[in-house]
Amino acid sequence: MLSPADSHALYYASQFLFKTTDGAQTWKQISGDLTRPDPGIPSNLNAIAAAATDRNGKRGVIYAVAPSPLRAPLIWVGTDDGLIHVTTDDGASWRDVTPAALTAWSRVTGIEASHFDADTAYASVDRHQLQDFAPYIYRTRDQGRSWQRITTGLPDGVYVHVIKEDLLRRGLLFAGTERGAFVSFDDGDHWQALQRNLPVTSVRDFVVYGNDLIVVPRTAAGSG
Repeated sequence: MLSPADSHALYYASQFLFKTTDGAQTWKQISGDLTRPDPGIPSNLNAIAAAATDRNGKRGVIYAVAPSPLRAPLIWVGTDDGLIHVTTDDGASWRDVTPAALTAWSRVTGIEASHFDADTAYASVDRHQLQDFAPYIYRTRDQGRSWQRITTGLPDGVYVHVIKEDLLRRGLLFAGTERGAFVSFDDGDHWQALQRNLPVTSVRDFVVYGNDLIVVPRTAAGSG
């Protein structure tokens, strides 16, 4: 992930976060392991499936990285085992700001750091591995000290892959779900479908470019 606030900064994640400022000639590790020590086995697996589950040492990975476009030292990360951390000093220290409702096996599919307020961020969460197909989008306006779930208008049973903010209009948000695209004009308080002539498909990402919204669907091969 390239930093929108520092043209020299590029971030790469495993269970650790790394940073380069010299075109990947050298890398610096700027976090410890930000994943859960042991996410356990989800309760919906039967005993045979649970015994066969290999979690690679039972560690997750950092799945979402969101450097702030307003403050270069401010970075958000979310993991595929349900944790969110933030740093305000470019990784010198990290704060666990995970919403209380997030449990292990909750995948933080995306974090969007606001382009208008450094204390605001949005997080999308996918819990379908727990047989929970509900939509989860969270918003914080106080740098993760508190979160609000903002899903009014999103259909039940449609989990969320991505949340993005318009670059020009404050409060205009886009959500990509397993069954299509949605839009909010009031900072996530209410959502409505943005399908128009789009096929009903899994929307994995958006790119906002000027007045255009580019939709990235699931690939033909089925990878995200």
